[in-house]
Amino acid sequence: MMSGLFSRLPLLQFRINPSLFDNENPDNAILILSVIGAVILITVIIGLIQRSRYRPTSSRSPGMFSFNYRRAASGYGLNSDQRKLLVSIFRNGSVRDPERVIQTPASLDRVFQGAYRNIERNSRTDDAAQRLLTELFTLRNVLDNPPSSGANTGNRILANTPAILVVGKESFSVRVISSEGLAVVTEVPRNALGTPLRLTRGTSVTISFFTQSSKGFSLNGRISEAVSTGSGVPGLKIIHNGKAKTLVKRNFRRKQCSLNCEYYHVNLEVISQGRRKTSRLVTSEKSWQGNLLDISAGGCSMRTSNPPSVGSRLKISIEHNNTSINVLGMVLRTNRSPGYGTILHIKFIKVPRKSFNSISAIVFGYDSRELA
Repeated sequence: MMSGLFSRLPLLQFRINPSLFDNENPDNAILILSVIGAVILITVIIGLIQRSRYRPTSSRSPGMFSFNYRRAASGYGLNSDQRKLLVSIFRNGSVRDPERVIQTPASLDRVFQGAYRNIERNSRTDDAAQRLLTELFTLRNVLDNPPSSGANTGNRILANTPAILVVGKESFSVRVISSEGLAVVTEVPRNALGTPLRLTRGTSVTISFFTQSSKGFSLNGRISEAVSTGSGVPGLKIIHNGKAKTLVKRNFRRKQCSLNCEYYHVNLEVISQGRRKTSRLVTSEKSWQGNLLDISAGGCSMRTSNPPSVGSRLKISIEHNNTSINVLGMVLRTNRSPGYGTILHIKFIKVPRKSFNSISAIVFGYDSRELA
């Protein structure tokens, strides 16, 4: 071992004059030995530093990893249990750079998808798996809302973003085709029969939309003109004032989809027992067909040809990947849909644990192989 060490010390590969070690020169001998010892010590220290620099994260000291994690997760408002869970997920996922991963959604989802599969594969009971998955998705939703940078990102609308165009007292679902400066081009809104609306120049409108980080904004503007687009789809050019107003922030990520579903009307039934009155929710036996256009753990948009009134309670049933998803929702508003049917905007008011986990797996794509 010592011969190997000395072979890596070019500073020691010189010829030493034996006379330096004569009894008449003790100071010279001490000096030479001190230099040799110092060089050996420095070499050993450098080697240890280099080895620790390339050591895997899992073998680093817990203190250093926890420090890097705390710095990366600061500002998200995690509680103690969530902090412990995130450290565990990062350790098991062999994360070397917590700060980079937590700021990169694709990388973060790869790590969380690995944790999702480990829970499904290693949990002893379904109840234990559902409990852990709920904690996992709750944490992932928190991390999906990054700390605000203070910049107003509402003025820039990405192409293909779903939006609501409000004209007078009516609302229409449209899609943004392009956005540049104060000009936004959307699809031409259509009435319930699918006929394009004719809107005069100067008509006041409001565009409401959500960004990819689930932040909602609205912009006030006026109709400029009808335009042709590169895709051949007729467009409507709107000039807005550039002053985005913040809408209520979504708590859950929403995903565009096309899922067939059934829904049932749910009514509140009041039962009188003498002076005492109790109530219960009763689900009708008749079902209606619908198609989900987007979904989150907090709500969905659904197209149907038999729209219920605003405020109606609905039981929504979805079959996906051999799993039944059942939720109770309330219709918040309705919009005319281009072409067939009416679009319902629904808020979920009761989501069982297993349904919450199944919906979250759909939204984040953990039930597929896309992130593997």
